[in-house]
Amino acid sequence: MQALILAAGMGKRLKELTADNAKCMVRVGNETLIERAVRILDRKKLDRIIVVLGYEGEKLKNHILQSGVTTKLEFIDNPIFAETNNIYSFWLAKDYMRQDDTVLLESDLIFEEAVIDLLLEDARPSLALVDKRESWMDGTCVTLDASDRILDFVPGKKLDLAGKNQYYKTVNIYKFSKAFLTDTYIPFLEAYMSAMGRGVYYETVLGLVAQLENCELRAKRLEGQIWYEIDDVQDLHIAESLFAEDADRRYRMIVSRKGGNWRYPKLIDYSVPHNAYYPSKKMVEEMTANAMELVSAPASEITRIRELLGKYYGIQEDYVRAVGSISAIEEAFIAGGVDYTILTDPVGVRKLFATNQRVESALEYAAGKNSIVLVDETALEAVVSGGMDSYLTNERLEQYEDVLIVYKDLGRALGAPGLSVSMAAGAGERVRRLLDQIETDRISSFAEFFLQIAEKYKGEYEASLLQMRKDFESFTDGLAAVSYVKRCDGLLDIIVCELEEETDARQLIRYLFENNLLVSDLSEILGEGTNCIGLAVRTEAENQILLSKLIEYEKKNK
Repeated sequence: MQALILAAGMGKRLKELTADNAKCMVRVGNETLIERAVRILDRKKLDRIIVVLGYEGEKLKNHILQSGVTTKLEFIDNPIFAETNNIYSFWLAKDYMRQDDTVLLESDLIFEEAVIDLLLEDARPSLALVDKRESWMDGTCVTLDASDRILDFVPGKKLDLAGKNQYYKTVNIYKFSKAFLTDTYIPFLEAYMSAMGRGVYYETVLGLVAQLENCELRAKRLEGQIWYEIDDVQDLHIAESLFAEDADRRYRMIVSRKGGNWRYPKLIDYSVPHNAYYPSKKMVEEMTANAMELVSAPASEITRIRELLGKYYGIQEDYVRAVGSISAIEEAFIAGGVDYTILTDPVGVRKLFATNQRVESALEYAAGKNSIVLVDETALEAVVSGGMDSYLTNERLEQYEDVLIVYKDLGRALGAPGLSVSMAAGAGERVRRLLDQIETDRISSFAEFFLQIAEKYKGEYEASLLQMRKDFESFTDGLAAVSYVKRCDGLLDIIVCELEEETDARQLIRYLFENNLLVSDLSEILGEGTNCIGLAVRTEAENQILLSKLIEYEKKNK
């Protein structure tokens, strides 16, 4: 068995990182992509590793030779790498390919060693590694039958995204038998190049070969093993977080992104408040049906957005402004020399919304000090019982017109944090002048459309809160049965668990993270020494997954 690495590409999308280095010399952590690949292959006791060089080839060759591998290395130069696609690099290695079974991989990949083991341990002679397609994956996909036969190779541009669940992404790692290469693939490759030239990809020929009745090529489906293809800086950052040297660093890197966790599809995110039932399927379908128009047109002028917000909450539109985050508002207060108080409770542990007393006291104090009180009502609808009467009414805003601003993060409040829309309201001339200074210039068309149709889905929103209440109560009952959970408290969408002293919160967080469950470390919010974790309430099934791991941790540490 031998390995072939295609490493002639330039990696233009990585910009300055590949200005004078081959793409596979980009570093992830403490080693380059090519170092990681050849060292993994070196441990498989292969007869040789063949590398097709191109851009900055001599530098890459020397880099590989210094990697410390003991497996025999062979190098092939592709002198016209800038004019050809990877089919030509493969063709240059065809004489080697006729001599032995071969593992083929592209050099812009990073992968767990288990990915290669999965391929080599399978007795079938010719395999294409594939993974269930996720939204972050670009490029060629395949469709399969139940016996892993490849029915079709589908270029990324031709994917039917309406039927996206049928696709498996090619990982660009293969195992080919000598017989398959000699008798089938290479003859097809040469014929195709003769007819079509050098500007295509080797997978195009694989697509043709896979249609042969007696083709031995089958798919090997990954089983959760981690890999990533690096084409740009964003990919590089994701890869660095996936392949950081320890779980603590991986956790910190992912959490520090403060969003975008859809790029980690195997991770269940319990760190962000989440309404699993709203927007409803029907509402999402309506937004999807209008996606083309929303992408191609800007949102309305901001005063029209005020109308939508005022209508939805039943307040005068001239009281309302679309704004940024609370921290942005606070920065504006500071810059303007405004004395202010912000009443917010991001994790629900202090139960700010259990009473109006604290708000009333703050307003009375502010009235005598020419100060401003900003009340965050984002989580108001998520209060389980009792709760604070809303200040987001014409009457309340007018009663405290000189001192009161009410804020809502509408993304969280309405179950669509991806829309990134927030609002603030105040009635007095003074507070409205302040809000004018911090009002955003524009929101997205998707956010505007969401707000436009939200009113007709209010009933579904109310129903979602009822279902969340059931999930919350079931989840808290389950948590109460975990011996090391000292107490838990919170809102409909998030629970704070205080742990017994003998259970270290950060060790528990790491254990859950290693099992693809992301929960919040609350030490930064509640202070160092706080032995608490934050858990977003998800669906009943997802809550049960987390509960089972909490109980598993309990058994492991008895």
